[in-house]
Amino acid sequence: MSSSETESSWQLRSGDIVLMDRRCMAMRNPIGIAICLLNKTECRFDHVAMIMKLSEEELRRESQNSILSHTSSISPSSTYVLETNLNGITLRSLEDRVARSSANQISARFLHVGGDRSQLEARMVDHLRTLFKSPYKTSPFGFLPSFFTTPDKMDRVKAAHKLHLLAREIAHIDDLKPDKCSTEDAAILRRLRKVYVDAAVFLADVYFPHLQRIDGNEVSPLEWGEGHFAVDGSNTEHGLFCSELIARVWQGSGMLTGFPPASSFRPFDFFG
Repeated sequence: MSSSETESSWQLRSGDIVLMDRRCMAMRNPIGIAICLLNKTECRFDHVAMIMKLSEEELRRESQNSILSHTSSISPSSTYVLETNLNGITLRSLEDRVARSSANQISARFLHVGGDRSQLEARMVDHLRTLFKSPYKTSPFGFLPSFFTTPDKMDRVKAAHKLHLLAREIAHIDDLKPDKCSTEDAAILRRLRKVYVDAAVFLADVYFPHLQRIDGNEVSPLEWGEGHFAVDGSNTEHGLFCSELIARVWQGSGMLTGFPPASSFRPFDFFG
């Protein structure tokens, strides 16, 4: 790596994204060629990986789990690339992965999270251990949710986003101390809260009647983990695509909600 690339590797943190513009026709496996070409219909970057910052202790643990590639060197910047391909899930040092790559271009996208990221990064490492035995997805039907976006699916994506915003606003209102508000302000907040609750119940009933409710609160959280329509995708697939792996790690760390499901993500979705 050049000196500028080496300096950049020290700035990367767990959760940051690495996008690759690979040479599809140089691949040896026909399945890999087909997936690569399909991904390039939306964006030149056909493959996505994620940065993991690992201490020496964490590195030894992941080596025992057989995630760390045996051919990979130890990263001087403690920076590793998590990805999945036809060989399964692997961790390689960033320096080694870049040196071995024949991609036309490699680009990084920083994950912007407010506040302290240390707990988030620890959860990423913990959740990774639940996924390391997952093979690469090879069934053509498993890729359908990531390449087909129907109008009703987009409606559910928008509804899920609104549900998340409403839940956050309701929580903010509940956090306000009544004794800090005037009588008039408290009445306004109660009316506003009821509007938010009614809107959340409406969205859940109209767009997600097929999903289970977790408890009996006035706005019951939905069970996003399973029960989705086939076109929406799944959060429980055994085989994982490259972008699906990243989405599952982000979901397991609490950074992503369960909708849209992980199997509907594409490398293009991490480009922005």
